[in-house]
Amino acid sequence: MGRLATATRVLKTQGPAGVLAAFKDRYLNNRLGRRIDWCYGKALELRGNAIEIEGCVFGLDSPAITTPSKSKFMFGRYERPEREAVRRFVDPDLPVIEFGGSIGVISCLTNRRLLDPKAHVVVEANPALVPLLRANRDRNRCQFTVLARVVGYSGARAFFYVDQSNFVIGSTVTTQPGSGVDVLQVETIDLRSIVDQRNFDRVTLICDIEGGEGELLRYEADVIGARVVTLILEVHEWSMGQSRTAECLKQIAELGFRTVFSEADTYVFRKGR
Repeated sequence: MGRLATATRVLKTQGPAGVLAAFKDRYLNNRLGRRIDWCYGKALELRGNAIEIEGCVFGLDSPAITTPSKSKFMFGRYERPEREAVRRFVDPDLPVIEFGGSIGVISCLTNRRLLDPKAHVVVEANPALVPLLRANRDRNRCQFTVLARVVGYSGARAFFYVDQSNFVIGSTVTTQPGSGVDVLQVETIDLRSIVDQRNFDRVTLICDIEGGEGELLRYEADVIGARVVTLILEVHEWSMGQSRTAECLKQIAELGFRTVFSEADTYVFRKGR
């Protein structure tokens, strides 16, 4: 009965594709592991190495994206909570600053909603993904600015750790680097410099930086409190730990934000209304 109830819930919230994806995650991957992911990824490559998501087409042809990791795009599950947050809560009237652009899925879906699509700055730290991010921007006729920087506060450059097998995992926060981790030095940037340089008064901030959100709140809480109206945040407890994650959520509330949406690790916080 428990399995039936779970399947029913997934069917209602995510549709048949969600049920298939849950079956894959729980049963097929447990039995066959990366072989299944490789097959899904190879299928995407044979179909043109691109995926359509909500009317936009995203190329996946990059040495930074392994064949198995392309399976993340199957069944419409890639960044699904973030896409829902963008659809429901991005204010078309406000500029957007986005930390962690990856290949541009959230960037393009956000940019399409803005009345001024040029008032959108996307920061991506992984130099191997930046060319694909720009190519996907141009492919979908979007107009955001891409900054090849990392959000950091320890100097002009910061160490950035990239998981070789999983393109979505790159962070300034890491344990001891292993053989599967590339260690890079990337030029830093912060929220204050962007809002000041672009003369943004009030903004939407989208943040998915794999644990770096803790440092963002530590150093720029005043900027967030003064300039950010809507904060779309992916919280990475696996990186920050349970206590630091709880501190961050408390700090956001103390800045005057209220939670208007949460799903999995994705939260939306809003000021005022």
